[in-house]
Amino acid sequence: MTLIQKNFNIGLPDLTLLKRTLIILCLFLAFSIHAQADYTGDNPLTIHTHDTINGDLVYTVGNSHYSGVMISGTTYQVTHNISIPNGATVQFARLYVYWTWSKLNTTGHYPDLKLIFDNNELSPDANYTDRKEFDPYDYPGGNRVYDVTDTVTDSGSYDTLIENTATDASKFAINGVGLLLVYSDPTKNEIEYWTAEGCDYLSSKSGSGLTPEESVTQLEFPGSINLSNIYEAELTTVVQSGCHENNSLIFNLNNLTGLYNGTPYTDLDINKLDVRNYLVKNNNIIKLRAVDDYMAPSNIFLVLKHTTPSSEPTPVPTNSSSVMSLITTIEPAISIEVTPVSLDFGPLGPGEISKDYEIFITSLSSETIQVIPEVTDTAQDLFVSGLLINNTPWSNYQINLNPESTQETYLNLKVPFDYQSTGVKEGTLVFWAQQQ
Repeated sequence: MTLIQKNFNIGLPDLTLLKRTLIILCLFLAFSIHAQADYTGDNPLTIHTHDTINGDLVYTVGNSHYSGVMISGTTYQVTHNISIPNGATVQFARLYVYWTWSKLNTTGHYPDLKLIFDNNELSPDANYTDRKEFDPYDYPGGNRVYDVTDTVTDSGSYDTLIENTATDASKFAINGVGLLLVYSDPTKNEIEYWTAEGCDYLSSKSGSGLTPEESVTQLEFPGSINLSNIYEAELTTVVQSGCHENNSLIFNLNNLTGLYNGTPYTDLDINKLDVRNYLVKNNNIIKLRAVDDYMAPSNIFLVLKHTTPSSEPTPVPTNSSSVMSLITTIEPAISIEVTPVSLDFGPLGPGEISKDYEIFITSLSSETIQVIPEVTDTAQDLFVSGLLINNTPWSNYQINLNPESTQETYLNLKVPFDYQSTGVKEGTLVFWAQQQ
């Protein structure tokens, strides 16, 4: 798992106050020792599609329900009713089968299943699985994906039939079936969207051996966005068996709980969230964290709807004069940029020191500025006491930057000999810029 967080600049226009800019660089340390590897978010979801179109995204689980145990010969059926505008063109459609608790007697076993969609037997396009890999109940689950683009071409009702075709006593359960489609429509506003799929077992329940900070999965939505051109931003997360009020969704720096409440039912929790006020300009990040519970994130969709010019013509004054719009962007008086946007110091043990990592601090200001660092963490002062800048404690670092100049700097991390905690550790490095 890798933590990534983009820098951002803050300008303070009131020149009577101390003018300074905040740049945040997130630091990441992963210890090589984990009590139970596959509850740690080590199987993160992957981006399937990222695009910008005039159109929309539709996701539905139809009349899905929890199947209960399916023995050989048992079938499960779901109907999805799809409605898209006349004249719209389906760009792609994907069917997600969320399965769990697959076993032969008391041994984990991958399911033998046949899927018929709209009277056609299909083979999976992708198959994501995860399991905890320790006893008891080491039974895998997953997200089996089917490309149904050639079938879902218009509004209508689409049936899915799943059968356990095992020739032995193996069995599994279905948590539900989701149907996703993206369509283009020239009458719709422009959207930018990301779709992600996978299956990642997370748990910090008693017996997992993990803390909530260790049981977290992460996904980055790559790219830069124009924050002023977005009027709606909807984030959809699909989580198998995540019904627990303490399970959290972290979008950039915003930690949200109480979202996973058993909607539409306890075995398949789907949350839709307005994240417009949480967006950052570059590389937005979502993390899902199991807090004293179990959850299996399986799909994440982010849709940004862009503003467009009004379709109504601008009235022409009767005296035939012309109207001109005037626009400008006021830049902050003091601004800096730090690259790269994040650091992963890699696996380290007590008493060890990481290699040097190079960063660059660039002044975007029109005057000479002074830059000083500040470090915080929630890792028992691991980064506060152990972060080095140019091989000396970070608190000794201070530079002056001329206008539009760049300073090359090196970071490394030294873990104290008596450091006892294990697992993923996070910290924050803040660079303050102010007038010299």
